[in-house]
Amino acid sequence: EWGRRFTRLYPQYTSWDNPKDLNRPLIVGYVSPDYFTHSVSYFIEAPLLYHDYTNYKVVVYSAVVK
Repeated sequence: EWGRRFTRLYPQYTSWDNPKDLNRPLIVGYVSPDYFTHSVSYFIEAPLLYHDYTNYKVVVYSAVVK
């Protein structure tokens, strides 16, 4: 029911105009409202410390409205 109700509101496919350079770094984004006062903040620490930042650009978004 949920799928029938909401998926019809959006197009099935989106075309992205990304650069075709295969040597460009991949951008990895982490989104969470729980980076400050939640156990999630402890679990995200290791991936952020051990990413290979030469091949990836890492962006962290805190989805908190203040």
